Amino acid sequence: MKLKVSDDAECPVDLVYAGITDFARIESELRDHGVHINRIGKWDRPEIGAAWAGRGEIRSKMRRIDAKITAMEPGRMFEVEAKIGGLRVAHETRLVPLGERVTRINITTDLRPDTLSARLLLQSLKLARGRVLDRMQRRLASDIRRIERAEAG
Repeated sequence: MKLKVSDDAECPVDLVYAGITDFARIESELRDHGVHINRIGKWDRPEIGAAWAGRGEIRSKMRRIDAKITAMEPGRMFEVEAKIGGLRVAHETRLVPLGERVTRINITTDLRPDTLSARLLLQSLKLARGRVLDRMQRRLASDIRRIERAEAG
């Protein structure tokens, strides 16, 4: 199942890229939502091969989470592949400069089940596809506002 959202930020592409690759902030937000996540290795800058491991509650069940940055072009895109329980997730973020101060952010998330329980989870997500896309779009808009405030401040 593929989910796609996009939006425009009123910021230069380099600032947007720095804001969306702030993995320390993302890790902190995940922890605030009850996900126990840790970096594998002692990396401090995001690069291909940087990885995380942890556990989080999804659909009332604790599931193992393993994620790794598999592709990265600074200022242009990055891709994270994850395994959450029996679900494989490929999350790609691409940036398209539309001008000096406008950047389009395109996010594609591809979900693929490996187990029967993951297939059932994906079926329920398909039924709620509209709500899931709305949440993703609101989340992207919130991230854009945060990045724009950081540039202005």
